[in-house]
Parts: sequence; C-alpha cells; structure tokens
Amino acid sequence: MRATLRNIGIVLAAVVVTCLYWGLGAGFLILCYVKFASTLSFFWLDLFRPAYYIPGLVVVVYLYGFRKNRGLFSESLAFLMALSMAMIFTLELIIYI
Repeated sequence: MRATLRNIGIVLAAVVVTCLYWGLGAGFLILCYVKFASTLSFFWLDLFRPAYYIPGLVVVVYLYGFRKNRGLFSESLAFLMALSMAMIFTLELIIYI
C-alpha cells in the first residue's frame, strides 16, 4: 500500500478524533473535580470517570464487532481507541489496585 497524502490525512484525522475524545473527557473530569471541590462533595466523582470510558468502549465494540467493511478512517480509529483504552485501563489498574 502506498502512503498517499489522502491516506496520511485520514489517519491523522483519526488521531485528532481520539485526542479530542480523551482531551474533552479529561477536561470534563477536571471541571467536575473543581465543581465538587468547591462544595466538598466528592461522592459523585467516582461515577464521572467511567462516564467517558463507556463511549470509548462502545466505539471499539461497534467498530470491531459489528462493522465488517471498515474504511481506513474507521480502521485507524478502532486501533487508536482500543490502544488508548488499553493504556488507560492499565493505568487505572496500576493506580487503584
């Protein structure tokens, strides 16, 4: 397979989508932490962390399980999301166990 400018752009778009997903999720977590820190109520904070893992898991399961004819963008997005989910879950295991 030759690496054309279009293929490189498609893969970079998948990287950008993955970075936006995790960046917005982390930003949302930080925003919730600041909100809960002002009220000194950290009870709900443990529920917000899985709130941005679940959409990532849905994307990975959908792309690998139900989508048979994947294009280059979907294939790249599936690989990057699965890789980032594996890294994040490994960090979760290291930190919380």
